[in-house]
Amino acid sequence: MPESAPINNILEILKNRPPTLIVAHNNPDPDCIASCHALKYILYHALKLRTKIAYGGYIGRAENRAMVHHLKIDLINRSQIRLPHYKYIILVDTQESSRNHINFSKNKNLIVIDHHPLRKKWKSTVFRDIRPEYGATSSIITEYFRDLQMKMNPLIATGLYYGIKSDTLDFARAHTMHDFEAFRELFPIIKNHILSKILHPSVPISYFTSFANAVQNTKVYGKTVIIPLGEIKYPDMVAEVADTFLQLEKITWVFCYGVYKSELNISLRTKSRKKNAGIIIKKIAGKLGACGGHEMSAAAQIPLEQSSKTLEDLMQNILTQYLKLIGIKFLTGVFLMQRDNQTVQQSPEIQH
Repeated sequence: MPESAPINNILEILKNRPPTLIVAHNNPDPDCIASCHALKYILYHALKLRTKIAYGGYIGRAENRAMVHHLKIDLINRSQIRLPHYKYIILVDTQESSRNHINFSKNKNLIVIDHHPLRKKWKSTVFRDIRPEYGATSSIITEYFRDLQMKMNPLIATGLYYGIKSDTLDFARAHTMHDFEAFRELFPIIKNHILSKILHPSVPISYFTSFANAVQNTKVYGKTVIIPLGEIKYPDMVAEVADTFLQLEKITWVFCYGVYKSELNISLRTKSRKKNAGIIIKKIAGKLGACGGHEMSAAAQIPLEQSSKTLEDLMQNILTQYLKLIGIKFLTGVFLMQRDNQTVQQSPEIQH
């Protein structure tokens, strides 16, 4: 193992096996889930250090739930964790000053592993491995296995493979050769039949109802669609709808939002590389709640209980800023699908 390998530093810090908690970001996505699970495996097999994985929020997206089930991943909700017990916390796929993870004392010894743009470091952080140029944290963790020359079991490999596949959107989003090499390295090890079950999970009727409502309420503003979902059953739904609507022809930006338990959840997606989705979401929501993202994908979570504005006024302000930032000069949208005598027709905005 190279002396300078980041995993070497992490193992040195934890060599005496202090009580350690791995923390995922809220409403964890496949990249985060896979990375946490694989890191837990590494710490046990390298140090015999037993750890738990904690998360806040909810795991609702069908693929994510299938992933947790089929890969036998043990995740524990924040409500079941005694934080004072742990001397070290390892933040995975998020950073200290991000507000998208469970709250804990700033006096905790922190280790941070992430691929998002650099944020402010806390004084209690003892080590950071942050690689903004990477497309997925799963690629970083795959390199840990390589540096340790540690054998990876097929379930761990399948998780990391799916984590890279998901976060890079099959390499359509920002990525590097590091991600591609990790992906290629993992492929011979994965369980294809399990990956298929994750990619094609069973979904409830409410899933289709949500999409039907999304189609009916979506408005087109030139090159973007704005999708209000109203009250949602799980936070991941906004990202799932945004990802799907990005396939819409002649549309380069998707803004989707919904409310889950008094929290406004926003997902922003783009096919364009002219403007950065992560920068845009920070400008419109950075002072209101937790937010972050990359060039082509970003998200925000805004607690409505702390806002002095009504949801309608808040969204009016956010959407006005958003349209201006992506270069849309008019504020009147056209419904994506228009009803005419109970038949659904294409909006003029996207007709051939």
